[in-house]
Amino acid sequence: MCYIVPVLVAMGAMTNAAALTNTSRASTGCSINLASTLTTPASPGENILMKTMIKWDSTTGMSEFMSTYCDWSNTSSAPFSVLFYANTIPGYESVADLESVLDTWVGTWLVSDTATPSSGVVGDYNVTSVECS
Repeated sequence: MCYIVPVLVAMGAMTNAAALTNTSRASTGCSINLASTLTTPASPGENILMKTMIKWDSTTGMSEFMSTYCDWSNTSSAPFSVLFYANTIPGYESVADLESVLDTWVGTWLVSDTATPSSGVVGDYNVTSVECS
């Protein structure tokens, strides 16, 4: 029992450090705002996550975009958005770097790679704007 207390204290310290890291990195970055083609899209969080990662890779030529590069908390219900953290994505650490990629997405579709939205139960998401801070 004596050994459990230091481990729990250390775990608590790690949790607090992680919270501080997440808070500080969440203060800067760029958000994309998304408009769904459907009133009730199927599995929006999953679809937005996967399609955003694929779109980033195809736009930048990266091949290993990680879900930890973004805040996905606004992808389960409307209004939908994704925050890309600054100082996180290799080669795109600054807000200006993120903005240079994401600005090209405005007016495009997240699921479809053509000028028309994807149809079906998944629907599609139009990138309506980019906001950086």
